[in-house]
Amino acid sequence: MTSDQIEWFVSVMNHQSISWIQEELKKRYSIVLSKAGIYKRKNYYQASPRRDREIVCRQCGMTMTVRAYQDRRTDYCSKQCEKRYWKKTHRAKT
Repeated sequence: MTSDQIEWFVSVMNHQSISWIQEELKKRYSIVLSKAGIYKRKNYYQASPRRDREIVCRQCGMTMTVRAYQDRRTDYCSKQCEKRYWKKTHRAKT
């Protein structure tokens, strides 16, 4: 599920029935989930509250806010910045 789909799911999960959520997921996003799958996701999103995190990129110094659940970035704003960072030599010269 994308972050938009997750936001929608989190917004309706406490107010609607499981069968209604199944139908809406199928209509809106063409996603078919079993009742067990919906319960698993519902329990996961209720157990881990959504927190916005601030990240400062080690390479370019850009500050960004991470909002998505699946986004696990901690040090770099993108894969390109991470590659550039590790491309440099970080050894102390003797």
